[in-house]
Amino acid sequence: MNVLSLLSAVMISALCPITLPATAGVKDGYAVIVEDQVLVAVIPDPCFGYEQKAQTLRQAAESVGKTLGKDVFLTDDMLTYLILSRMKKRGASDYERRNLASRLPKIRSYCYVA
Repeated sequence: MNVLSLLSAVMISALCPITLPATAGVKDGYAVIVEDQVLVAVIPDPCFGYEQKAQTLRQAAESVGKTLGKDVFLTDDMLTYLILSRMKKRGASDYERRNLASRLPKIRSYCYVA
């Protein structure tokens, strides 16, 4: 998955976050579909230990990927979740796009790709 293409698409395409379909291990989440990629920010269910949390999020990424039929870029980063939540409520303003674009390189190292 190419983060650079995702960054450019976030800045220029029409974004409309959708509420994530019910997924095991996830309390709430938002997804943004950008061409053939999906950016997903979630709040996971409480887990005991890092390994269980990683396994739950990996399975959630695979489940969302199968449901939507696209490549998934899933994170549990709270700031990304809040940005997508604001975009869902208020619309995708230029300010929100810049915030989202600035978060993507920071979360790249701890995201789950499916």
